[in-house]
Amino acid sequence: LSIDDVEVLGEALFDFSTVEDLINWLNTLTA
Repeated sequence: LSIDDVEVLGEALFDFSTVEDLINWLNTLTA
Protein backbone atom coordinates (compact mmCIF):
# COMPACT_ATOMS: atom_id res chain seq x y z
CA LEU A 1 0.00 0.00 0.00
CA SER A 2 1.15 3.51 -0.74
CA ILE A 3 0.84 6.33 1.78
CA ASP A 4 -2.21 7.57 -0.11
CA ASP A 5 -3.81 4.14 0.15
CA VAL A 6 -3.21 4.08 3.90
CA GLU A 7 -4.81 7.51 4.29
CA VAL A 8 -7.83 6.43 2.27
CA LEU A 9 -8.07 3.22 4.27
CA GLY A 10 -7.92 5.14 7.55
CA GLU A 11 -10.78 7.37 6.45
CA ALA A 12 -12.75 4.48 4.98
CA LEU A 13 -12.50 2.38 8.15
CA PHE A 14 -14.87 4.81 9.84
CA ASP A 15 -17.42 4.10 7.11
CA PHE A 16 -17.31 0.31 7.37
CA SER A 17 -20.27 -1.07 9.30
CA THR A 18 -19.63 -4.72 8.46
CA VAL A 19 -16.76 -6.99 7.48
CA GLU A 20 -18.52 -7.38 4.15
CA ASP A 21 -18.10 -3.65 3.53
CA LEU A 22 -14.37 -4.01 4.21
CA ILE A 23 -14.04 -6.99 1.87
CA ASN A 24 -15.93 -5.17 -0.87
CA TRP A 25 -13.63 -2.16 -0.48
CA LEU A 26 -10.50 -4.31 -0.61
CA ASN A 27 -11.82 -5.97 -3.76
CA THR A 28 -12.07 -2.55 -5.43
CA LEU A 29 -8.36 -1.99 -4.71
CA THR A 30 -7.31 -5.22 -6.40
CA ALA A 31 -9.79 -5.03 -9.29
